[in-house]
Amino acid sequence: MRRFKYLLTSEFKLALTAIPIQVIAIIQPTILFLLMSAILVKPTFDMNIRMNDEPFTKDLVQAMQTIGSPIGETYINPILITDNMEANFQQIIRVENRDDHAVAIQDFGYIDSNLLKNYRNRLTAAGLTIWNRDLGNTAIEVNEIPLLPSDVPFGVYFGMGLLPTAVFIAAIFTGSVLTGQDF
Repeated sequence: MRRFKYLLTSEFKLALTAIPIQVIAIIQPTILFLLMSAILVKPTFDMNIRMNDEPFTKDLVQAMQTIGSPIGETYINPILITDNMEANFQQIIRVENRDDHAVAIQDFGYIDSNLLKNYRNRLTAAGLTIWNRDLGNTAIEVNEIPLLPSDVPFGVYFGMGLLPTAVFIAAIFTGSVLTGQDF
């Protein structure tokens, strides 16, 4: 028992010598979370729509403005662009008339497949909103009953996911420094 007591006090003394490492291990994940949430967490997508004379374009913009959580932010921020604006966007939607039907065409720049999927899903949701509205009383009605008074921000989920990472990093840094001090 005496050896265990000496071992334990020795470890506590060594832990006091690694306080700068422990501070770094606590601050580093916090800074990582703040940087990553500022860059990655965007619940609302800016979607560029090229304006034209097609009446369906206005319907599409109105439908995009209604898509979102009933207790949170909207999912789409439609940005209207004209023909004379510079066309170096990640994504542009234009509406054309083909065979007496309005067709929304979505052009993409250099973006990854996950972002492309998110843009496509939002355009599909806007199209389904218009379709559901045109069906009238035969449309399927979805009643969303939120459990919370407001949406939990995605940054909270992101931060909660980063907590185990912070614990692992702190343990790795502290353990490596203390192991080095033992030798």
